[in-house]
Amino acid sequence: MHSVFFESSGYETEVVSKSCLRFGKNATNLALSQLNESGVDHIHVMYDDVIANPKQVVMDLYHQFNLDFTPEYDEKLEEYLEQNRREREELKKKQKNSQEQLHSYSAQEFGLSNNLIEEEMKDYIQEFF
Repeated sequence: MHSVFFESSGYETEVVSKSCLRFGKNATNLALSQLNESGVDHIHVMYDDVIANPKQVVMDLYHQFNLDFTPEYDEKLEEYLEQNRREREELKKKQKNSQEQLHSYSAQEFGLSNNLIEEEMKDYIQEFF
């Protein structure tokens, strides 16, 4: 799908992707610097953890910041997660006859490589992985 936007607009995927990667690197480094200088309490959340166990991630965030994880909020969160699960299942059923997945991307289809991403994001990776 991404190629539709770039090709029809006259942009080259690789050029746009590398610009986005540089922007992400600069924004991340600036954010890390400002967080460290300010001493603001913060936490870094792994996307894979959110996908694997979203409720636990939210509970951990609440705990980290000394917030009350109320029974009412727990109920709302459970309702949302169940609704989201049902919606995703419906999407999967609609796509069952096609080879499409809900989300499937690679660095290469954007003109990038895993090595380039790791090199550009090395400061963040070194600090949090």
